[in-house]
Amino acid sequence: DERSEIERKYAAMLQEWSKKWNSFLDRDIEYGTTEGAWRGILTESDEVANLHTRMSDKLIADVYASIKVWQKDNYHKSMMHFKETKEFEESFRKAQKPWAKRVTKVIAAKKEHHNACRAEKSTANQENNARGDQTLSMDQLKKLQDKLRKCQQEVESTRDKYNAALNDINGYNAKYIEDMSEVYKKCQEFEQKRIEFLKKTFFQLHSCLDLSVDAKFNQIYTSLHSTINNVDYNKDLKWWSANHGVDMAMNWPTFEDYSPELQAISKRSKTNLTTSDGGIVITGIKHSRDSSFGSNTTEPGVVQNRPSQASNMQTSTISYEAASGSGLDSSARYNESLNPFDDDDDDQDEDMGEAQDKKYSDEENEKQDSPKPESYNKPVRTPRSVDKSLKGRSCSPANMVRIHLESQMMKMMMVGMERSLQVRAGV
Repeated sequence: DERSEIERKYAAMLQEWSKKWNSFLDRDIEYGTTEGAWRGILTESDEVANLHTRMSDKLIADVYASIKVWQKDNYHKSMMHFKETKEFEESFRKAQKPWAKRVTKVIAAKKEHHNACRAEKSTANQENNARGDQTLSMDQLKKLQDKLRKCQQEVESTRDKYNAALNDINGYNAKYIEDMSEVYKKCQEFEQKRIEFLKKTFFQLHSCLDLSVDAKFNQIYTSLHSTINNVDYNKDLKWWSANHGVDMAMNWPTFEDYSPELQAISKRSKTNLTTSDGGIVITGIKHSRDSSFGSNTTEPGVVQNRPSQASNMQTSTISYEAASGSGLDSSARYNESLNPFDDDDDDQDEDMGEAQDKKYSDEENEKQDSPKPESYNKPVRTPRSVDKSLKGRSCSPANMVRIHLESQMMKMMMVGMERSLQVRAGV
């Protein structure tokens, strides 16, 4: 399972590496037969990645699957460990139990005999020293001699027990060997099956990992060798010289005769640039005190002045609609002599218009404190036809100027409409 995952990751890394350098070559970094050799290396990477991907799949399908099946048939898992392991341990313990009891008796008899021998030797040394000591009485010497005799008897008794225990265990050794050998034989048989299965599995693993027997693998490197062998620097340098070097085709400038037809095409393109899109072309804006809404000095409360202001509003609206309706053929009536950018006198007219706008703004500020009707507070919305006329225009300089002038005219129209509403409301 782990080896399969390693092969899959390796294949993915090869594919990622190939993708990275293919994108590098797609930017025309190399050319000619050298590029072909590069592509051959990347093709080898992709094909080897495919082989390792298939190898990963085979490891899972053939090797890993067979291991799981064999493990399920031969290792039965219990609560804490495998059932087969527990059975073998119990069999060894059962075969060893009688012999283990005899061994325990032998060890106890040995210990007892050795203790008796140690005590007998110590008492013999004391009795020997007491014979040469004049300070001890005869009674004390006699007690030491009696103690020595008892120790000697204890030594003989423990020796007999020790020998009997050894004879007993030696007589049971054959039975112990037979029982233990039988259990051991079962373990060996199970281990033999495990080793045989591992050998078979290793051969399967070898079959999956050995790419040398795969005809596709040999074909990959045969093709790669042929591709690299096709690299020819003479062909590459000749191609580069023919396409980007001294051998490429030249286009030197030559004498060209005058052609009226080409001149007409050039003029037509300039005309389309200045008057395209069929929009409104404003050649000039002049402010007049008679037509300005801020020029009326009569008090707003006088009724007789309202019709004249309303008529001014109506006249301005009609003028704007007429200008908008005639916008389709405005390019045909365009007069360059009226262009505000060609005449410096229009700057003075624009200054006069700004003065009139300022005066009108001052008059409006003086009337902020006066009460206003409810209809006055409603905002004046721009007609949708005007908004749509400004959409879809190209961003050429001529159109930008035209749009700016149209917006200035619409602002003036909005001021006039607002003033007309004030007059009608009695402000």
